[in-house]
Amino acid sequence: MFIGIDVGTTGTKSIIVDDKGDIVQYSYKGYDCFFPAPNHVEQNIEDILNVIIETVRDCVSKIENPNMIESLSISVQSGTMVPYNENKQTYGPAITWQDSRCGKEAEKLLDQYGINYFYKKTGWRLGASLNFIQIYRITNNPGEKKYTHYLSVSDCVTKLLTGEYYTDLNSAGNSQLLNIHLGKWDPDLLNIAGISERQLGKLLPPGSFIGTIRKDTAEKMGLNENVKIYLGAQDQFCSAISAGVLKPGDAMFSTGTSWVMMAVTEKPEFETSSFPSIMKHVVSDFFTSYTFIPAGGSALKWLKNNILYEKEQYEKVSYDEIVDAAISISPGAEGLFFFPQLAGTAYPTWNEKVKGAFIGLDFIHNRKHIIRSVLEGLAYEINISIKRLEKQGIRINNIFGLGGATRNRNWMQIVCDIMEKPIIISNFSDMAPMGAAMIAAVGCGKFPDYYSSYCAFGLQEKQKLYLPGKNKNIYRDLFAQYEDEYNKRCI
Repeated sequence: MFIGIDVGTTGTKSIIVDDKGDIVQYSYKGYDCFFPAPNHVEQNIEDILNVIIETVRDCVSKIENPNMIESLSISVQSGTMVPYNENKQTYGPAITWQDSRCGKEAEKLLDQYGINYFYKKTGWRLGASLNFIQIYRITNNPGEKKYTHYLSVSDCVTKLLTGEYYTDLNSAGNSQLLNIHLGKWDPDLLNIAGISERQLGKLLPPGSFIGTIRKDTAEKMGLNENVKIYLGAQDQFCSAISAGVLKPGDAMFSTGTSWVMMAVTEKPEFETSSFPSIMKHVVSDFFTSYTFIPAGGSALKWLKNNILYEKEQYEKVSYDEIVDAAISISPGAEGLFFFPQLAGTAYPTWNEKVKGAFIGLDFIHNRKHIIRSVLEGLAYEINISIKRLEKQGIRINNIFGLGGATRNRNWMQIVCDIMEKPIIISNFSDMAPMGAAMIAAVGCGKFPDYYSSYCAFGLQEKQKLYLPGKNKNIYRDLFAQYEDEYNKRCI
């Protein structure tokens, strides 16, 4: 058996998986984010580490023979920076990937070096968040407390598990300290950030064996000391391998608070007008072009909680009820378009000043029209990513979908019709910890590669194929209208 742990932003989920890919045990527990000032989003890393121990212990306590567990791996949030004082053995506040307090620092460096300097090195457009700019802010501000180490969540979790700090080459990508070409911490960026390599975790490929579990941690989790630990990857990429997104031509859209699009490529595919993010894949030979919509699922949540219902009502209404209510409205919502830039745009225009909008609002429109326009607006946005990536020359043959929104068949048919491509939807919810369990299984030699594990775990059998339907021709014209308006508003 194998343990997969998904260390997310709002909680940790641990699962135990058997040799057939069946989830034997499952445990989840949440934790808080803190907002001490505008644009500040922090966490307590000790809370996260304690929840990891609790959820694994909860799973292990419910199985007959814990000695059957062979190996463990992790799926982690990335882009979160955790300062650590080795002398006092204390962590500072974990500054999450959502924290955007460093706008002035980013502007200063972009003026000094130019936007391509950072993008061509790291594959990421420099912005107001993520590890590099947060470290730069601390080391260049005399009023900030200094630390001996500037760690990732992966570092902290592997320290708990093995006693050493390790960062995988995949999740290191959006630290903006990794040289994507060399697979090493970039010395020029370390110098600008004001730190040395010894203040970061050791870099290794995902799936690397990093030791057996620490005795004290094993005791707290109820495990034996022979459990092998394999380095994991970023949560979206763990989800990708459990969805079967494993080779060039495969692409995935993931629906959560934000919506993510990634396409697997043979080499880094830089593009310096739209700046798709470039990251190493878990499969060591490949890379990905990675885009996201800041207000994805959060746009529907905003509509439900702020527009459609009062609090005492919206807590009783499911998202499926909201989505399904709009299906009686014809494609295009009778001329109503929703532009979901509630948090500005990311790829391909990177304009944080743009705001969301309903365009075409008329007396004929009711709440169902508004809902339908929101469903379609998010689908148009993900299709813009696909079209721009294809225009760049990136091959997209197979599109896989996952996340909460994909479990509504009506919404996914809208997405499929707008894309005019077949999409493959995974019909189970534990994608990221399952991907971590696959890494653990491949690492200990149970399977030779991730595709073999994907097949043996029966994950393909848990997927549903959607084909473009009769509305695809209607949506082709509507998407052209949407894209034209998008270009006017967002560039």
